[in-house]
Amino acid sequence: MLRLLLDKHGVYERKSSTWRPVLDTTVVAACGPSGGGRQHTSSRLTRHFLTLAVPPASEVAMKGICSAILGGFLGTYFTPDICSCLLRPLADSCVEAFLAASATLLPTPSCSHYTFNFRDVMKVLQGILSIRPAQCGGNAPATLTQLWLHEVQRVFGDRLTTDEDRVWLKQLQQQLLVTKFGWEMQSTAATHADLDVNFGQVANAATSRTLETTISLLQCSQYKGPRSSDMQATHALFEGDEQVLFGNFLNRDPSVGFKDCVYEPLPSILKLSKRLEALLEEYNLSRGRLGDVSTLGGKGSSSGAASRSGARSQPGGSGHKMQLVFFQDAVLHIVRLARVLQQPRGNALLVGVGGSGKQSLARFAAFVAGCELVTVNLRRGYGPPAFREDIKQLYKIAGGEGRSVMLLLSDHHIIHEAMLADINGLLNTGEITGLFSHEEQSILLDQAR
Repeated sequence: MLRLLLDKHGVYERKSSTWRPVLDTTVVAACGPSGGGRQHTSSRLTRHFLTLAVPPASEVAMKGICSAILGGFLGTYFTPDICSCLLRPLADSCVEAFLAASATLLPTPSCSHYTFNFRDVMKVLQGILSIRPAQCGGNAPATLTQLWLHEVQRVFGDRLTTDEDRVWLKQLQQQLLVTKFGWEMQSTAATHADLDVNFGQVANAATSRTLETTISLLQCSQYKGPRSSDMQATHALFEGDEQVLFGNFLNRDPSVGFKDCVYEPLPSILKLSKRLEALLEEYNLSRGRLGDVSTLGGKGSSSGAASRSGARSQPGGSGHKMQLVFFQDAVLHIVRLARVLQQPRGNALLVGVGGSGKQSLARFAAFVAGCELVTVNLRRGYGPPAFREDIKQLYKIAGGEGRSVMLLLSDHHIIHEAMLADINGLLNTGEITGLFSHEEQSILLDQAR
């Protein structure tokens, strides 16, 4: 079709085989190199275009972009001394972590999702930009460094499938802590010498570094840049009960709303599990309000906001209360999902065997993140046209009414390959081509205003 348009300046109407000339049209196209699922483009098509090859951004350019973004953020919310001591380390470490992951963690048949691009760096920065000085306590540099550790683990580490790859990423972060943030690496002796921490002294006489002493270095009131005398201690920052975690649901009250919640350090796994138990109790008590499942495309009517959007409310998807046990892995999964849901157009792919609790944790995470949970209603004759109508309802709820929504889709909902193309557009650009007519777009824009 494109070749016919470019060669003959028109197309045929299929029903009547009538020639339709197309005038005053300029075609601008973009594509990537073939491979990785992209097909080769015929030279008979590309000969019509003036081809401009855009090489990948250099390391210097990427660091310049990150420095500009972080510089504006740190300069706006933090003091000049914090900006001067952390701007370069944060910007350089984000880019170098991305370049190392791209060069080392290559896609394979068993790890086909190991594909990284500059968007991943922007996601790390998005997490860093979510915090404010009030949530950093008395030591903003230490908190920002911990936040960098956390965001790299969330963006890159959560994608890794083997222990070997996860250990590699932790070692990479430890190396960057030494080369970019100024951590000191000394051998562990029977008695550690006093450790110079820029403007202060931290004494350590322990025979082995524990997590508690490592965190104390990060939380020293005189601390301006992290240094450690034993790099084995940094491993505890990624595992165990006191590992570094951030979230925005710690102090939120579901009864008063979720708009003013802040991104802040989370307590230990034990304390966090108690907080989640309280939220679970609130979730079970609030069935019929926040956290319910709205089925897109459902017939009939119901009261409340769901009926205004044409959705049918199903309390929690079942008539039973949700019973969850908050062991460490479950707590970590909820933290990950809540972080994804609090980001604009955040999305996650949950992989696991059936019955492992993916949907239960996703439903509860939607409540924790303050999102209404919606899913599609499979029915007789359901296909891509009906799926698009359901997505229209979703857009009206999220965009027209301004409500936070989580769309939950499982593998049995994808009954036609054409639905994957729509989901791909929804995830990549936030829109599906040709979904709304001009009249429908005007109505939605008026509602959004």
